[in-house]
Amino acid sequence: MVNLRRRSRAWQKRTRCQRHPSRDHFRSSYTGARRRFSEALMSIAVQVGLLSGKTATVEAGLDEDVEVVKRRAQNALGVGRGRLLDSSGSLLDVRMPIKKTRVQNGDSLTLHINRVQAHASRAAVAAILGDESVATWGNRASGGDSGAVQDRLKNVRQIQATEYAFAAILGDGSVVTWGDARNGGDSTDVQGQLKNVQHIQASGRAFAAILADGSVVTWGEARYAGDSSAVQSQLKNVQQIQATVRAFAAILGDGSVVTWGDAHEGGDSSAVLHQLRNVQQIQANGRAFAAILGDRSVVTWGRSESGGDSSSVKDQLRNVQQIHVSYSAFAAILRSGSVVTWGDAVSGGDSSAVQDQLKTVQQIQVSSSFSWTIPDRGAFAAIRTDGSVVTWGYAGYGGDSGAVQDRLKTVQQIQASQGAFAAILSDGSVVTWGDAVRGGDSRDVQDQLVKVQQVQASYSAFAAILGDGSVVTWGYKYAGGDSSAVQHQLKNVQQIQASQTAFVGILGDGSVVTWGDARSGGDSRAMQAQPESTQSANLAGAPRPALETEAQAPAPAPPSEPPKPAETQAPVSAEVEKLQEIIQRLQAENAELKSQVVALTPQASSQPRAEPGADMTQEAAPVTPPVEEPAPEVPSSEPVAETAPEEPAAAESAAEAPTAPELTESAPEAGCNEAELFETAPTNRAHWLEAFQRILSGYNERVSVDGVEKQPAKAKKRPGAAPPAPAAVEAWS
Repeated sequence: MVNLRRRSRAWQKRTRCQRHPSRDHFRSSYTGARRRFSEALMSIAVQVGLLSGKTATVEAGLDEDVEVVKRRAQNALGVGRGRLLDSSGSLLDVRMPIKKTRVQNGDSLTLHINRVQAHASRAAVAAILGDESVATWGNRASGGDSGAVQDRLKNVRQIQATEYAFAAILGDGSVVTWGDARNGGDSTDVQGQLKNVQHIQASGRAFAAILADGSVVTWGEARYAGDSSAVQSQLKNVQQIQATVRAFAAILGDGSVVTWGDAHEGGDSSAVLHQLRNVQQIQANGRAFAAILGDRSVVTWGRSESGGDSSSVKDQLRNVQQIHVSYSAFAAILRSGSVVTWGDAVSGGDSSAVQDQLKTVQQIQVSSSFSWTIPDRGAFAAIRTDGSVVTWGYAGYGGDSGAVQDRLKTVQQIQASQGAFAAILSDGSVVTWGDAVRGGDSRDVQDQLVKVQQVQASYSAFAAILGDGSVVTWGYKYAGGDSSAVQHQLKNVQQIQASQTAFVGILGDGSVVTWGDARSGGDSRAMQAQPESTQSANLAGAPRPALETEAQAPAPAPPSEPPKPAETQAPVSAEVEKLQEIIQRLQAENAELKSQVVALTPQASSQPRAEPGADMTQEAAPVTPPVEEPAPEVPSSEPVAETAPEEPAAAESAAEAPTAPELTESAPEAGCNEAELFETAPTNRAHWLEAFQRILSGYNERVSVDGVEKQPAKAKKRPGAAPPAPAAVEAWS
């Protein structure tokens, strides 16, 4: 008997005021619903489109920056970085919170994608991305690290490069520079003057900026024309600037010319100053200038052996249409289609051996046109109207095309490395000649060179874009001639840019793939690891928001139901459905629970509780308290009906606010009556139901629910109350 009493007490203690998992579930559902409801009220959905017509619907919180909308739109549309414009066409500031802009729910925005523009110094690359920010990589000493000025590189319109530095013009006309300070990377001394800048030109190690008022500001290495103080008073109404490696020449509005820099390499034009009238255009090679006048004659100055002295061909230089340059020679195409050359003979300044073939020439390409190298050799290749090619200059650098002359028919385009040429024919095939190491021999990839659309060249290698957007490379391995490491990434390539020993492939989605000498811009992995705010890659590892494309847009409501306003459909429709499901489930469970309580009431009031049953707990075996000897410790079985006066109070408490009862983790008070708690369960269930209905109403009206969570009415201790029946406990949990 004693053992029976102990087991009875243990069973009562275990079943007294236990937490029910179902209540935790209800509270969790309620809290999550309120949170999602608040987020929905503080978010918008906008449609973002490209100029091509492709669109996507994007959601974002009002407290989030415009940058979030832009980034999510880029992910959804599968494009690179761009600029986000509002419905009126105004540029949105990506750093501004959405709630501080004029963007409203349901607005249509435009994502404007610019083509990526890559610019190279001697050993680094700077790319203007689609959103007009800048990414840099390569040798730090050549400007490969722009971290110190990265936050200023926004709305970039133009970039120029010296050997070791970069200068960027921003949309407001200001200038940002980085790289080697002595070679143009530090513009601190003239920063106050760099306002309303229209254009920048670069010599080997200095910059010259033309301002809106026609004045000029220079900075960088003085020996490379970084100091224009000697002619500053003359630099008025400047229209155009050209540069050799160590000098600048500016054309003024009246057609006159002002020069400064190394006197031997074009910085001193005093010997021909009287001839420099009505100048229309200036061309420069590494060491000399050539000016085309209004009457289409030519005036030259600079280092004489590099073309600064054209006296030997002066009489032939009439009706000049174009001038092409190697590092130390010039070639002029006349109106008749003939060609006149002068300068260093080994670099192509002497075309006498093929002069009779130089007729009906349309364009000329040069195999030594890198500004910062100092080659002693070079060659020219001229395309005639019939598609044939004539070459001259240093034979080893492509000046002799005899070995492939019979294949050079219907040539459409020619590209040149430092010592070789590659010609694209009308059928999309490619013919190469010149120094084999520098790309003059393409036999290893010849069968792949079909349907070639474009060819680009580094110092010693070539890269060809095919019709399917793939890329084929050849030439010196360490100058970009081997792209095998990134070949799987070279898909849908739209454009290729080159530094001296590396290539930059720009893909259709605006992303960038690089290969070649890692020290010269062939490895952009450091750039791609930067966050979205500083480069073109899409935030690797960042949580991607739920995006809705046109194909995933919600179906319109049936004709019998009026469609909801656009501003409420997208953000809340999913939440409404979830709430409706919860309410339906609560209604069903509430009705079932009430029916069970009603069914249990007569049984509880007619006889004392007995046989708790094995299902009540797994720890205690089924025990039936003996009826003939009820233990005094066992609470008496009182009719459930006697607890009826407590119900109105509980119901009133539940109706005070449609918020969830506060369920704590604290242990139940001693003597808490489980039967009384169970008796109020239907009321608590109704309390939850009312709360969810209130939330649903708030969704439909788009107003916030400002309810205050309150403690539920605590069940009063009633000594002697019996634990609930097993069936009722199962229904509740």
